[in-house]
Amino acid sequence: MSDRLLTDYAYIFYGSIAEFRYVDFLHILSEKEISRAGKFLLESDKKRYVISRSILKGLLSSFLRVDKNRIEFEYGKNGKPFLRNSTDLQFNISHTGEAFAIGFMLEKEIGVDLESMSTIPNISKLENYLF
Repeated sequence: MSDRLLTDYAYIFYGSIAEFRYVDFLHILSEKEISRAGKFLLESDKKRYVISRSILKGLLSSFLRVDKNRIEFEYGKNGKPFLRNSTDLQFNISHTGEAFAIGFMLEKEIGVDLESMSTIPNISKLENYLF
């Protein structure tokens, strides 16, 4: 296992896909992943998937010291990806809009969740109703 990560620490990486072109990342993905990307109806969803998945594979490659093209995923019953080859490194990925976050922990499950913030019109009416 990687000597770059410490047990009992969560490592969170975040960023925006806005500055990237997804075609520059396609070489990192497997044929199966490229096929999955092709099924997205919206170009923005395809871009988000390709870029965030490629960054995830790059980080896993660095931590595990294996070629990023050798990293393969399986999926749990709710669609959460995990590494095909058993490892103590756990991860989770979340995205919303153009933002993404990827979390890692050794030997412990981790969850990350990003949500978009929006303005609620007529918030004062809601406050009067609730309080």
